[in-house]
Amino acid sequence: MGWKLYEQLGIPREASKEDIKKAYKKKALETHPDRGGNPEEFKQVNHAYTVLNEDDTRRRYDQLGDEGFEASGGGNGGGGGHMNPNDIFQQFFGQGFNFNFHGGFSGQEQVVQRNHHKHVFKIDMREAYFGAKKGVRLVLHKTCLKCCDKCYACQGRGQITEMHRAGFFTQMITRQCGSCNGSGTVTKPRDGCGECKGAGKYNQEKLIELNIPAGVDTGYTTVFEGFGEQPTRPGEIAGDLHIEVFVQPHEQFTRQNNDIYMRTSVGFKESIIGTKVNIPHFTGDFQVDTNELGILQPTKQYVIKGRGMPIRDKKDHGNLILQFDIKYPAVKLSVDDTKRLDEILTNIGL
Repeated sequence: MGWKLYEQLGIPREASKEDIKKAYKKKALETHPDRGGNPEEFKQVNHAYTVLNEDDTRRRYDQLGDEGFEASGGGNGGGGGHMNPNDIFQQFFGQGFNFNFHGGFSGQEQVVQRNHHKHVFKIDMREAYFGAKKGVRLVLHKTCLKCCDKCYACQGRGQITEMHRAGFFTQMITRQCGSCNGSGTVTKPRDGCGECKGAGKYNQEKLIELNIPAGVDTGYTTVFEGFGEQPTRPGEIAGDLHIEVFVQPHEQFTRQNNDIYMRTSVGFKESIIGTKVNIPHFTGDFQVDTNELGILQPTKQYVIKGRGMPIRDKKDHGNLILQFDIKYPAVKLSVDDTKRLDEILTNIGL
């Protein structure tokens, strides 16, 4: 028994309704024929959504699987795929599209997604260790779509064709419309417009919450759909906002994957007879007894297990790697001191 409809949307069987909608939006844009996608795959994505978005049909599909569901007629009605894919698409992305689904998508207007925006968000290593929630205030620069109208200079085509005569020859030249900059629409602010107050453009403030999980490293990115560049004409959809985390350097630790590295200094005598070294840590300071490590070597790395960064989506942690800088004394031993030291070292097998 298989459940291929979940695979077509790229989601697990336990996905929530919100997960299903997000997956449909992503797959619909990827597979839409007017964006270079496969028409048959676009139909399959829409069929999967109509089945899984309805509680009754999803419950029946989960019980019967692909073969049983198709055999019961689930694929041909009752929310199982009878709806025009273009209708579903327009429910998500608006009515600014003139697609002819039955003819294999002739597409008088293409789906255009505006540019994505990228923002780098700086955090310190302590916040990366514990995770954090940050409020981010955005200002979206919006074009009032209620005040958009067809450009009459190009009749909404975005291009103007001009005819140039040279003797017996006629040359047709097509250029971008200067009135609308090729968009096919122009903004005509209307007095009393509730959106833009007659300005044609307006700013919209948004507060979003950035959830930073414990253990993140530089490069971790969260995507906020629809918070990128905003539509400038009907039929366009907003770009997304990509927030990338940058973990700032720490004054004592360096990081490599989930391990953190620390260098500390000890005296020459202490490196031999042992000492207790205080280690600052995000969870609280702790001490390392170097007697447990033996005579310290300046080139060796000493591993303190489980004291590194949290491993994302797991309960484990990386390790703390200690390296010791040994301060050698600037003294010259006498002959007698050299003999006594040699006897001591010989007695301990050195």
